[in-house]
Amino acid sequence: MPASKRTVDPPAASRALRQKRNTEGPSNSADQASHPASVPLHPQISGEASQDSEGEDSDEDAEELILDEDGRIFGPSGAIDYTFRAYDHFLQLKDVRRGKHSAVMSQLISDCEAVFVEQSFFLPANISPRTTLEQLAQTIFAFHTEGVNYNQEKSGAEWWVQIRRGGDNEESIGFHWDKDEDLVDSQGLIVHPQISTVTYLTDYGAPTLIIDKLPPSDYYSSPESEEEAEVDEDGAEEAAEGFGSGLYGQVGTGWYSCPRLGKHISFDGRYLHGAPAELLGEAVPGRLRVSFLVNIWLDYTPTGPEILPDELLPTLRPAGLLGIPASLHAAKQAAVQTLNVRSGKHTEEECGTTPRPKACFLQPRTMSFPFGPYGTEHVLSLPLPSEKIAAINSTGTYSSFELQFRRGSEAGISANS
Repeated sequence: MPASKRTVDPPAASRALRQKRNTEGPSNSADQASHPASVPLHPQISGEASQDSEGEDSDEDAEELILDEDGRIFGPSGAIDYTFRAYDHFLQLKDVRRGKHSAVMSQLISDCEAVFVEQSFFLPANISPRTTLEQLAQTIFAFHTEGVNYNQEKSGAEWWVQIRRGGDNEESIGFHWDKDEDLVDSQGLIVHPQISTVTYLTDYGAPTLIIDKLPPSDYYSSPESEEEAEVDEDGAEEAAEGFGSGLYGQVGTGWYSCPRLGKHISFDGRYLHGAPAELLGEAVPGRLRVSFLVNIWLDYTPTGPEILPDELLPTLRPAGLLGIPASLHAAKQAAVQTLNVRSGKHTEEECGTTPRPKACFLQPRTMSFPFGPYGTEHVLSLPLPSEKIAAINSTGTYSSFELQFRRGSEAGISANS
């Protein structure tokens, strides 16, 4: 539904909150964020800088950003599917179906290592790919925008890679929201991609966990400095309030995706997600978890990411090496098993005792994951049937699960005390 043309002043430029890229849903969530209908982007953000008669920057020529009532970028129309979807054999490369690395897959991982620089890149929709990785990003973009009407000049694929090595201290991918990072830094505004995606290039590593929680619109508006965000023994609640305490409450639905070689998932770009190493089980030292991430941006270009620099091109494989479904209709969507989750009767600490209580293998364990703009302001608590999921995944049947957290299941987000 179109948003009204009401224009509101953006918040004052906030302190830089950009987090390192740590990434790896439907609009029927009960936890909708509160967003302005329309906000002007400052000239330095929109690329249309202008000055008034006294040499001051003017907002008159600022580009207007319109968000719909669900907090999504207004403009594109057509069959955009925001629900969680999984494709176990998305990358149709030789030997992938048998769980082995083909020569092309090995080259793809080598290219990922070359561009793993803790930043993302952007491939406009109207530019042809030059490398295998850009081809993969463009194909994923086309896959999810089939039948959608959008402005090619303002749309495209933001892409990057994540590599985690078994046994490393930083094996987790923290919980976060995909967003225009630079817009958060400069104006405190939150704009999400339409769709977020993960493509697994190995079958090892922590699962991707997605939660149907959106950030409040004022999530990044305060405090003004990292020093002000420090939490003392008595100030946890106060510090958390500056980062959108409206986030707190029960969690209703989550999605749990186990990595499989060549598997691809997509979900609502507004949703909280991460890949906590605590869900991995026993780590295998040196083994790689490699994922290729693409955010689908329609009728909006994120302000920070740029096209892959020319100087990297000679080190990467050229486009034309991949076999990917030509359309949504050509890909076979994998089944997602629904699990109804009740309270975790055994905490993570209780189940860590030796010998472990027999009931720990039968009941969800309540696990806690700190997260926030500086890493620990909030806590996501979830009763997770991780061992049950691992057992099902090991049979080769389901690798993706929808978790329905029952009322009173202790699934929710709170201030970290």
